[in-house]
Amino acid sequence: MVSITKSVWVILQYDDEVLLLKRSKKSNNHKLWNFPGGGIEKNETAKKSAVREVKEEAGIDIKVQDLIFTERQVTNKRVMYFYTVFLERKPDVKLNKESSDFKWLKWEDFPAKLHKPTKRFVQVRERKSEVSSTGGNLFDLVRNLVDSINRK
Repeated sequence: MVSITKSVWVILQYDDEVLLLKRSKKSNNHKLWNFPGGGIEKNETAKKSAVREVKEEAGIDIKVQDLIFTERQVTNKRVMYFYTVFLERKPDVKLNKESSDFKWLKWEDFPAKLHKPTKRFVQVRERKSEVSSTGGNLFDLVRNLVDSINRK
């Protein structure tokens, strides 16, 4: 039987910048950048895990009600939940031992060395952006087709 790991990742956004943490020697995936996040503990909801992980890894207090569900990604071994929090002010970041550095970056300035979940999210985001810039998504195309048929 395959064991499924559940994790949560939080995109903390202030203006047009997003917080990234650089993983330290004391954590797995050393030197890679990622959103604050990690494994969902037994009997913990994804949202409660998100609040806990952001506090543990970045020293930032967020509230469950501030979390905006952004995406769910599923692989053969993992379910990853991504949430976004839009911050009204840039908070002080207090790193724990899992991270050695942090940066507030614009999406287009993200480093190449990203931790897998963050990298997957960025790739999906870029593909969605490409689709919308080339004429919209399938829903928009179907809606436009139906509208044109109804006008006839």
